[in-house]
This record gives sequence, structure tokens and C-alpha cells, in this order.
Amino acid sequence: MIRQCCVCKRIYEDGQMIKDFVYVEDVAEAFVLAMGCPVSGTFNIGSGIPRTMVEAANLIKHTAKSDSEVLVTGQYRVGDARHGVADTDKAERYLDFRARTLFTEGLEKLYEWARKQVVQEVLEDNKLVERGLSRDSINHPDA
Repeated sequence: MIRQCCVCKRIYEDGQMIKDFVYVEDVAEAFVLAMGCPVSGTFNIGSGIPRTMVEAANLIKHTAKSDSEVLVTGQYRVGDARHGVADTDKAERYLDFRARTLFTEGLEKLYEWARKQVVQEVLEDNKLVERGLSRDSINHPDA
């Protein structure tokens, strides 16, 4: 999503889908805590904070200092879950886990990391362009 801020960012449906974003270091911490936990089973790891896709896209644009357009397509994709927010009660109770990284803080860290990466694009059958993952996709007729 960070790289796509350089070009038009397409959001499916009405942009009001609710997702739970959690920073990777928080997830790694949860894994370490789970390894030492005497209780087995499934733990939902997340922030537990609902955020719409439009809100997330606009915060990413702000972080990336991008003036790219956020396009809400109104198109639906089969199999996409409309809402998904982790119920972290079990992880809090048994692992003493709570995501510590705020969404905006995680975006700043991700953006700084992404800026330092060397990206080497391989355009096999224009798949990256078609999926909007290339700098060229803004000029692609189907983008």
C-alpha cells in the first residue's frame, strides 16, 4: 500500500470496509509471548482498532506526502471480507499482549524503511502494471 501511494490508489467497494492494522514488530512480540505461554490454542493478534480503508489510505497518503488520488471504485471482489477486526481479549488475558505501536507510528516506520529499499521491478506479462503495482500503471489504460 505504501508503494501504491505513488500512483492512484484504488479501493474496492465503498471504501468503508473496516480492517484491523497491526505493526509487524507487535506481531513478532505476540509470537514470542505465545511460545512461553502454557495455554495452547488460537489467539487473535491485532490492534483491535477498527479503521476504514479510506481512512487508512488517506493516512498513508499523508505519511508518504503524496498527492495521489484515492479512487473508491464501487467494485466488489468475490471472497473479500467486508469487515475484520481482531478480538484480542484472549491474547490480552493469556499473553499479556496489547499492540503498542499506533497506526500512524507504524506507517512512519514502514515508510522510512520502504524509502531505503532498492526496488527492482520485473514486468512479466504486464502483471505488475495491471495490478497497479508499477510506476507505469498510472498510464496503463486498465489501471
